[in-house]
Amino acid sequence: MGAKLSRSVAKADILDTLPGLGRMMPEVGDENVREIPMYSYRIITCVNCTLCLGS
Repeated sequence: MGAKLSRSVAKADILDTLPGLGRMMPEVGDENVREIPMYSYRIITCVNCTLCLGS
């Protein structure tokens, strides 16, 4: 596995422990939708929000 991919997977794994990590995505405007910059990409996660749960 390449170094960049390994670091990306490691950052994504941290989200299991710290789901609120990162900053709010300004495009969405919901504190529960978070992003972590990774090189020229973003790891995007949704923490207990209705946007992702479909409610």
